[in-house]
Amino acid sequence: SRGRLSFPNIFDRTMAPAPVANGHAAEDWEEGLVLAGIEGGGTSFAVALARGCPTNIVARARFPTGEDPAALLRLVTNWILRPEAGAHATADGSALVPHGVGVACFGPLHLDAEQAATYGRVTVGSPKVAWRLADVRGTVVRALAEAKVTPCAIGFDTDVNGPAVAEARWGGHGDAKSVAYVTVGTGVGVGIVCDGKPVHGAGHPEAGHMAVPLEAEDYKSGFKGVCPFHGAQCVEGLVCMGAIAARLGVSPDTLASVPDSDPVWDLVARYMARLCVNLVLTVAPHAIVLGGGLMNRHAIMLPLIHSHFKAQMAGYVDPGRPVEELIVRSRFGSDSGIVGALELARLAVLRQRAGQAQDSKKRKACELLQEEN
Repeated sequence: SRGRLSFPNIFDRTMAPAPVANGHAAEDWEEGLVLAGIEGGGTSFAVALARGCPTNIVARARFPTGEDPAALLRLVTNWILRPEAGAHATADGSALVPHGVGVACFGPLHLDAEQAATYGRVTVGSPKVAWRLADVRGTVVRALAEAKVTPCAIGFDTDVNGPAVAEARWGGHGDAKSVAYVTVGTGVGVGIVCDGKPVHGAGHPEAGHMAVPLEAEDYKSGFKGVCPFHGAQCVEGLVCMGAIAARLGVSPDTLASVPDSDPVWDLVARYMARLCVNLVLTVAPHAIVLGGGLMNRHAIMLPLIHSHFKAQMAGYVDPGRPVEELIVRSRFGSDSGIVGALELARLAVLRQRAGQAQDSKKRKACELLQEEN
């Protein structure tokens, strides 16, 4: 019944906690820090707890997205808070309470915090009809408040901005301050970070729907694309899993059996290269990180994308590093989204602390003035 959903979950304790540094300097680790991450996808929601830093995941679960946003979000939040044996609990068996919760959700989303009526909601333009205007952030905040988990810092952004922020901080891209994260799966999403901050404006970037010219094969075949909004007039409509399957006349869940030698992969690589060229020409990132199901074929896709990128750029812009270092696969693989959510939680904790420190300084200044008077 509504509000009493009981979804199966996958509680995974097979991943041993990562080493303290996990490939990072010791100063990246904060003893005692507990983070929770919620990655909202169109098919499923992943949730995880991390200790010390976002990459040290100690417990995780996954739930079907379903058609009841409020029930699913409360189920996910309750998982974060429930007592569990092992990594998900303290030594006395009580719940491992997070200092911050990060939510990286599919969208489009309302991200303007000054617009209280809509902030934290899915927009009316979302292809997930049941989730239109769903109050994602507010539902999580209320569930935490009801459980008396306060003050708990909340980070909220898109399911691609979260990974982009994590890639900029933890992805191993050298001194890259500007990073674009691209995921290709059931859809195409692009998150952009400049100087460590996700790009927001009137909304958030939706570069997965960037218009690109049709390649000759698609023009000759009359391929119509699969984007419900733009057909074959955007990247998503041309390279997502559904688009690849439609060209081949197969089901998307059988794409793993398509051989690497099939010409469809070179066609997809050309469109992906065009997207990367446009990103370089518009936001000039230091790194473009590719993730999602398409990168299961990274061994063939990356060299193809690199080659077509160079041909399409035609020497016009020097991106500042070799293309093999500019366009790369995410080191986090299928964990890109959840690590991104956990990084949003960490950043929220830091913002909360900064605000508290500022408030403390103001109080001390007021007390000194009162003493002087």
